[in-house]
Amino acid sequence: MTNLSYILGLVGVGLVGATLLNKESIKIYYLKKKGIFQANKIAIDFFREEIKKNPKILLNEAILKFEDIDNKFTTLEDFSLGKGRDIYSYENAYRKLFYIAKKIS
Repeated sequence: MTNLSYILGLVGVGLVGATLLNKESIKIYYLKKKGIFQANKIAIDFFREEIKKNPKILLNEAILKFEDIDNKFTTLEDFSLGKGRDIYSYENAYRKLFYIAKKIS
């Protein structure tokens, strides 16, 4: 009977440990998704304001205004080269958010 109690104890500890680990994983996942949602909302809100100012604004123009807060660059291509990135990485990152902003503006 001692072996059975020991085994049940180990199973119980394992279940509690697994539950706590799973709870932490769920919390981390939730916080990550919440952060992504908030970052996307900031970009969408910014794009909406730019679209209200200029309904004909293009994706690259809006991205440049969002990213280049010091207004050092005249094109997104120049900005991306200055940051050592590919222009397509910016376009791909913001395209969906820009078009969501356009739809709800």
